[in-house]
Amino acid sequence: KVEFDIKLKKASLASNDIRCFYSELGRNQLFKIKGRIKGPLNNLVISNLRLIDSKNSQIQGTLNFKNLFPSQGKEFYMKARLAKLSTNYEDLVTILPNVLGKRLPVILKKLGTINLIGKVQVTTTSLDADFAMSSQLGNVKSDLILENMNLTDKALYAGNVVLDNFDIGAFIDRKDLGKASVNLDVD
Repeated sequence: KVEFDIKLKKASLASNDIRCFYSELGRNQLFKIKGRIKGPLNNLVISNLRLIDSKNSQIQGTLNFKNLFPSQGKEFYMKARLAKLSTNYEDLVTILPNVLGKRLPVILKKLGTINLIGKVQVTTTSLDADFAMSSQLGNVKSDLILENMNLTDKALYAGNVVLDNFDIGAFIDRKDLGKASVNLDVD
């Protein structure tokens, strides 16, 4: 069991150099990173994180990963407190092509660059997201729990979603719909 305690004041990382540790990273990506990495791989905490990639996607906040390399009976877990997440669909699937490229719905491209703050908790089967986000289509606030997301026909949703001046028509390719502001309880 290896315990990490790394303080990065200013570093550059190339994805090709670290793909031997995590092969899901896309090739030829460059990251500038600052923060503290502490703990074993099965409970890794990255605090005071400031990460910017070569396309200017940014993450600021604290991330906790458990079971990054899950063994039998152990589930991947990530908890994030995000002071800032600024990115777009293309950049996300370039960074993690085999993970996000196969799972992120293509319709998310329509959001353009998103700016998000909030808290997110993810496992292989669930998502708990409490965030505020702005996009080129409008603003979204969400406090939503998704369970059984690995079973699309048995997925369960609960929570609240607020759309503010959000262009629903552009999002779902319906010219008869336009911008709307709604407050939805989901159960």
